[in-house]
Amino acid sequence: MIVLKDEIEINAPPSKLVEWFSHIDERYREWHPEHILARYIKGTPFEEGSILYFEEYLGKPKYKFRFFVTKAEPGTKMEYKILFPYTLLNSRGSFTLQKQGEGTRFIAVVSVGWGGAVGRLLDRIYWLFGGGRLKEIRRHMADEGVNMKKLMEG
Repeated sequence: MIVLKDEIEINAPPSKLVEWFSHIDERYREWHPEHILARYIKGTPFEEGSILYFEEYLGKPKYKFRFFVTKAEPGTKMEYKILFPYTLLNSRGSFTLQKQGEGTRFIAVVSVGWGGAVGRLLDRIYWLFGGGRLKEIRRHMADEGVNMKKLMEG
């Protein structure tokens, strides 16, 4: 399994980030210049079973994603799986808001692949053919962390 992770400390309480995420459909484009659109197809922020639709650029190609919220701890964590065709790669991720003093540690995780010996082999093949895409995702995640910090502290 390939795991990409970005963490950043933000000098704002978790509640401020929760409020921002509760209006992601209106604010998505301000988070990153490669973001195009975000909207809830079903449900609400931090609610299990919700489905979010996103469009964004990761480098040059435009991607369209649907995230299914698999686990939600309101105000703290949201885990999701990325729906077809990305389910073929077992794609999933999470956003975690950890309170630290007066601030928040914002943690974003994206993972693809499978466990076990066959999974390790498939991960190597994916890195061989999709490594550039993974580097773009890693760059994009880091940019999102820095940009969220600016939005929350500005």
